[in-house]
Amino acid sequence: MSEFSSMNTSDQGESATGSSISPCVIHPVVDWLFCGGLSIVVIIGVFVVFSSHPEMVSAFSYEKALRQAVEVVEQGADPVGQAASLVPSEAFSSLSILLVLSTLINHPHFMMSYKLLYNSREQIQEYRWSSTWMPVLLVAVLILGIVAPREAFGGAGPLLLEGLNVVAALYLAWHYNGQAWGMVASFSYLGGIKLSRTEKMMIRSGLRVMTAVHVLIALMLVKPGWTVHEYVIQREETIGIWLHDLLVVALIFASVTLPIGIMAFRSASKRAGKGLPVTAFTSWLAVYFWYALLYVQRDVFGILVVVQLAHALQYLVFTTRVEINRNKAESSSGVARTVVTFAAAIGVGAIVFDLPGWIGMSNDTARMYGMAMGAVASAINIHHYFVDGAIWKISNPRVRKDLFAHLRS
Repeated sequence: MSEFSSMNTSDQGESATGSSISPCVIHPVVDWLFCGGLSIVVIIGVFVVFSSHPEMVSAFSYEKALRQAVEVVEQGADPVGQAASLVPSEAFSSLSILLVLSTLINHPHFMMSYKLLYNSREQIQEYRWSSTWMPVLLVAVLILGIVAPREAFGGAGPLLLEGLNVVAALYLAWHYNGQAWGMVASFSYLGGIKLSRTEKMMIRSGLRVMTAVHVLIALMLVKPGWTVHEYVIQREETIGIWLHDLLVVALIFASVTLPIGIMAFRSASKRAGKGLPVTAFTSWLAVYFWYALLYVQRDVFGILVVVQLAHALQYLVFTTRVEINRNKAESSSGVARTVVTFAAAIGVGAIVFDLPGWIGMSNDTARMYGMAMGAVASAINIHHYFVDGAIWKISNPRVRKDLFAHLRS
């Protein structure tokens, strides 16, 4: 949804609603919660709880568990069975809850993208690169990385799989912040607020800085044993320090972009002579909370999943509306069919992303299978980011029709 602002928005308010209907995607409260309001409330709660109970941070510490796992491996014990038992019970319980939520929210957010892309032959032909050529390229990389012997091609196979994971992690930065901008532009459009070029630059400045923050945090969290960790993080001890220093500088820039963005929103609202859509502002503000959480609590088990869920909720409110509008145009059971579609997306997403974990990793073969499935998951992530950037363009009349049809009825 990163290109929602690409259309001519000179007649935003009237073109979006065409009537006095409240301009929202699902419902004003639901829109606010999904676009970032809920994530802001949850993150504030996390900060309050962890600050008042610092012992919980230690209980959820990834670094602490990793050090203990390394000791287990060095002692020659089973690194899978015993090291896994080192995960604190509090962290395990919370991770279980997060994984259930991920199945219910994050996985459908992926599968709904594919339903939108492969909805018709016309869609497939129009977005040929996204629907065909990118999947072919990713499958080729997966086959080479998984099937090729480890020693073949100078050990390029495992490196390709690792490369997929790194690319997915870094591409995620652009994807998260691009979608946040799409939220700002679309809710501004619904509210009849036209953003000038300068205002867009001011608002997007913070999102661009946050993209850099995401990349730096991702590099700092690269797992030991990865080639990029050996040659980038550990090759020179000072590089790890440089990464943190760069991150601090990026966060300082981010703090500067916060008032700049607020001024841009106020300027647009004043010029339009109407109140700013709270959903547009919240979509932008939530990103600052996401990365504040990632930076401050980056050592906490499952903290990234919280941000993933916040991002997925943003996306789902729009895909759900498109699904309802399309189904209503075809029959009178739009909501019912959408519920069925959503349930199917949960099931397919769970199979694609969680089935390897259900099998178990008690032997080397299962562990290799798990590594391969991790690479497959990264490939699916990369394709999803690519698809999202291709199909969500408000300049496309079909997208506008599907997304805003309920406002014209």
